[in-house]
Amino acid sequence: MLFGSVAALVPFGMWREDRVLLVAGVAGLLLLAVCLALTLVAAVWTFLHTRASEPPPLELRVGSPGRTGFELWTPLWLPLVDVRWTMEAPDVELRLVARGRALVEQWTARRRGRPERVVRWFTAGDAFGLTSLSFPVESRQAIRFVPDEGALRQVEVVRGLASGDQIAHPEGRPEGDLMDIRAYGDGDPIRYVLWKVFAKSRTLVVRSPERALSPVRRTAAYLVAGEGDQAAAGTAKTAFECGALGDEWRFGADACHEVANERRGALEVVMSSAAGSAAASGDGLARFIAASDNPRRVVVFAPAVAGPWVDRVLDVARTTKLELVLCADDVVPSTGFGLTGLLLKPGEPPKAGSVVVSRDALAALVKRLGGVGTVRVVDRRSGHVFGAAHLSRLTGAA
Repeated sequence: MLFGSVAALVPFGMWREDRVLLVAGVAGLLLLAVCLALTLVAAVWTFLHTRASEPPPLELRVGSPGRTGFELWTPLWLPLVDVRWTMEAPDVELRLVARGRALVEQWTARRRGRPERVVRWFTAGDAFGLTSLSFPVESRQAIRFVPDEGALRQVEVVRGLASGDQIAHPEGRPEGDLMDIRAYGDGDPIRYVLWKVFAKSRTLVVRSPERALSPVRRTAAYLVAGEGDQAAAGTAKTAFECGALGDEWRFGADACHEVANERRGALEVVMSSAAGSAAASGDGLARFIAASDNPRRVVVFAPAVAGPWVDRVLDVARTTKLELVLCADDVVPSTGFGLTGLLLKPGEPPKAGSVVVSRDALAALVKRLGGVGTVRVVDRRSGHVFGAAHLSRLTGAA
């Protein structure tokens, strides 16, 4: 635009006295000057407006869109101006929703974590596309991207993740075997009398059922971080928030040296594990179990994607009985797959952060983990937990 207007103005309009091109050149330069001035004013106004207020704390679920509270509107005294922006940090999907003259920001987080800074690249330009100016604006904001549980918050899922109790039925009496001995009392069944003791001591004693006190089941739960660990993080969050780990537990994860024994601390550990790399996945499992003071139950939440963590889990399984929970969202292809819950609906795009694995890859992974104590597969999208019977069918079909 600039070179065309100058070319029409100087050599043709002024030197050759072409009045048509003279007017066109002057009009082009004036239009370009007005657009440039409006763009500069819009850029300054946007910069001052975005730096004026302190952003509030923000918490979003991974894969679910949510508004951040940030919006930008262009005043009426700035006509023919368009302002847009993109995200450099954190790693989110950005969508700008128009609401009157304002643009409302909406994020969809791709990965859990606690980013500390927000960097937006603003672009101010005129409606004709003649001028534009881009600049970054960085701000500090308390942000929490928490894992998404999907459909896992169901009673059946929590029961599937929990271990068995000492009482077979919830309405049963908490009593064990006839191991205790006490003096005979009126109404005691005669068949419970210990006649050998009576023959020696001439004292009637009977056998009584011992009180079944459930032992303290110290549970050690560990999250394997790395490639495809979003579903595992959501499953682990469901387990410690819904009580599937029992009353006394410890929780650790890759890339995090802290160990938690309550829900809020465990959620912080889950988010800190987002810094873990695929090459180091499962690297801290043996160290975590060794520091857990001989736990009665060890639960490992891992992605249903093979990686370096498999060999490390198998090494630990040689000396420790593990309950391995493989977590995924979808398994493809859907045809010929025996697990009803692990199906990808036709035409349904996967959400951000979804863990999609193939049927053959999952079957090979389950076969490779045959030496681990217990293996279960959790489908975060449908909320199904599959045990040994389903997995044997899967591996047999493969």
